[in-house]
Amino acid sequence: MKGKVLVAVIIVTILSCNHSKTTFPIAKERAINLKEFDFWWYHPVIGKIVVEKLSDTTDIKLFLRDYRGALSFEIYDSRNKQLIEKGIYSNGLDVFKYYEEVFNLQKQENRTIVKEYYQPLPDSTWVIYLNDKTIRKSHYKNGIIDL
Repeated sequence: MKGKVLVAVIIVTILSCNHSKTTFPIAKERAINLKEFDFWWYHPVIGKIVVEKLSDTTDIKLFLRDYRGALSFEIYDSRNKQLIEKGIYSNGLDVFKYYEEVFNLQKQENRTIVKEYYQPLPDSTWVIYLNDKTIRKSHYKNGIIDL
């Protein structure tokens, strides 16, 4: 009898959790924030080259190696396709969090949820170009510039 009650409690708990996720969708996938460029990548894809708009005049080409943020990037002038900057990020040290307010249309109420994201660290050599010529190289190790 106790076993049947326990199974019933587990089923009710699972169903109620699924209902709350349907009402207030909380993404399991975490965004990636590249703070150096004030850029948020909300739907990262591993192993595929993705090009996103960074500004009106620049595009960023991303290649993600790990969902925690390890990636390589190249920034291009979107008008003439010239390379502006390239570099590598390594995985961040932890998950960051922020609050987001969501509105439930069915219940006509607001709710605050916690969203998580990764903020990878600059790593390896970053190169800045001007007219296809290298004008600066910066060397990073786990987010710290190596002088």
